[in-house]
Amino acid sequence: VNQFCAALDRMVSLTPHQTRVIDVVDQNPPCNQGFVVAYALKEDSSNTAASFNHLTGSYAINSGRRVESDNAIGIQSPKPHGEALGSNGMLRFGGSATNGATDGNGADYVSLPSKLYTDFRAITPGEEGVTADQGSVLTLLTLDTLAGQQNPAALAFVDFWNAAEEPFSSSVEFICWTEKQLDAIDANFLEENLGTTYGSMKITPAANCPIPGGCPPMIPFDATMLGAISEYGDGDTAGRTLLHNDCEKSTQYMPR
Repeated sequence: VNQFCAALDRMVSLTPHQTRVIDVVDQNPPCNQGFVVAYALKEDSSNTAASFNHLTGSYAINSGRRVESDNAIGIQSPKPHGEALGSNGMLRFGGSATNGATDGNGADYVSLPSKLYTDFRAITPGEEGVTADQGSVLTLLTLDTLAGQQNPAALAFVDFWNAAEEPFSSSVEFICWTEKQLDAIDANFLEENLGTTYGSMKITPAANCPIPGGCPPMIPFDATMLGAISEYGDGDTAGRTLLHNDCEKSTQYMPR
């Protein structure tokens, strides 16, 4: 509500092939909902980020009789294994020399997408077997955040089509991250309005003024985004990772 992105840091020691389970609730998080960013550190006391492209992970959420799980979104580093990452506390995604530069000036990680693509399943409330907590839920997040500080709102245009390629459009605005049921973004995501059970979608991050009417002289906030879609059924879930195009978009992420 107050545009503050609360954050919490934790370090976990493990060997390259070891597995650790982290119960987020036990970590006393500052919020009831959020997202997790995990990255490798050098094996010394510096706590410096390091290139390690074998880090894998997943999540599982148990809520009553619903069990939700999916794999993490992996982002590769172009730098040699074990090399220190980050400059002035910032982790750089894309930009100059993403092809494995070793001069300290290259990107720490490859570029993030400039557009996101996915298919989706529409839901009609009130149909047999469908309850209010069922349907397709879109999750979006941006790494263009100042963890633990005030942040501007990110904006994305949402273009979508039914199975017959009839076009629709909407938009979504959020701070740090958001989770919205598709029909809460636009009523045309409902099957009765979309006209088909399935459709396709394109999400395009757009420049957004930090304060309405303040641009210029303020610089618009043009966030990079990652996301996924979860489909909730009768005690079951299914996930759809949002695919991205090959148009690079660079950014910097500053851990707390």
